Amino acid sequence: MKERKGDWRDLLGTHSLAVDAKKLWLGFIATVATVAVLVIMAMVYGHGSIGLRGEVWHQEGLLFSMMSGRGLASLRMVLPLFNPFHGGILHLALSALLYILLLAIWTSCGGIITRLTALQYARDDIPTLQDGKKMVRAKRKAYLFAPLTPLFGIFLFALGSVVIGLIGSIPVIGPWIMGISLPIFILPATVVIVFIAVLGVLTFGLMLPTISIGGKDAFEGWSSSYSYLLWGFNRFVSYTFLALLIGVLTTAAMFGLAELFVYTMVRTVSIGLLGTSLVGYVGGSGVAADIFPVTGGPVGLWFASWMCLVIAFLARCVAAGYAFSYFFTANTVICFLLRKHVDRIDIDEIYEEEPEEGALPEEKEEAPPAPPIEEEEEPEKEEAAEEEEAAEEEEKSEEEPAAEKAQEEEEEEEKEQQ
Repeated sequence: MKERKGDWRDLLGTHSLAVDAKKLWLGFIATVATVAVLVIMAMVYGHGSIGLRGEVWHQEGLLFSMMSGRGLASLRMVLPLFNPFHGGILHLALSALLYILLLAIWTSCGGIITRLTALQYARDDIPTLQDGKKMVRAKRKAYLFAPLTPLFGIFLFALGSVVIGLIGSIPVIGPWIMGISLPIFILPATVVIVFIAVLGVLTFGLMLPTISIGGKDAFEGWSSSYSYLLWGFNRFVSYTFLALLIGVLTTAAMFGLAELFVYTMVRTVSIGLLGTSLVGYVGGSGVAADIFPVTGGPVGLWFASWMCLVIAFLARCVAAGYAFSYFFTANTVICFLLRKHVDRIDIDEIYEEEPEEGALPEEKEEAPPAPPIEEEEEPEKEEAAEEEEAAEEEEKSEEEPAAEKAQEEEEEEEKEQQ
């Protein structure tokens, strides 16, 4: 990464952080898993009131539409599923299930991406994929429940309004109770629902980074995101606008490369088929060219046509995976900058994972004690010591008779004096 500035200029390099191979792989997995969930929900929901086609291979079905390049048009088919109040109780339950499944995918992959970005940005480090997985495993509940917490609030207030609606269905007295409850409960409840929903959508990109950066729990994750938006609103808007501009330009470039890849693959192979097309290729009708498998000809050509369709779909998923990677990468940098402004916390301060339970600390191998140094015998010193001892003994032996003579002389002198 380039030299960190600690301000809005760091957002200019977020696209280079997003093209990391590990993050692109996570974005690709999240994109494919999201498509799989949407297709399964379409199959479960069936035709229903929102017009979903449940058949997998039907030309009007959701999966075929996505594989053939009509991704934006196919997303319009499932937009009602994202509105939990579009239908009845069954629709509400399926919509809630859809949100839970998608959040499980997005928070897992997005959590790893935000952790990798936090380590790269704060420490200028090159983290491994295992570093991100370790953080997500340790904070799995926080990553999942941080974006779910606002949904729980919306559900509780909406449930209160539903209960009042049920009371309103009671003959005679019910409508009166409901009318009285409208200004007392339903009005403030609706205001809270809209407030939580709008802030939840705006701050969704900040919820996972707050956990990856500060190691917060689910409640602190979404509450910190709300505080960054409310107390740093001007910076939030400016940072988001700049990141959105860069994201749109770079994502368009990625999809352009994907379409160039698809076009080159289809055209080069079709030239070699000598007048036979590998797939039906219709360009210029939307963001991506429409691709259709051939319906006639030998079975092998039909198989090759479908393989081309799958490869083109996966290439476009890579481009969508970059958009996923960039979204969480840019929001991680934005979260760092907002935390620095609102909480006065330096960018270098980042959460450190605690060692996993049951993991023993690594014991350092102690070096064996050094062998004692044997003193070399110095024969010259020993001989000198022996000579000194011998001389002392001789002196003692010479001094003893002299002392005896002196004593005898003293005794004789004493006798003479007496």
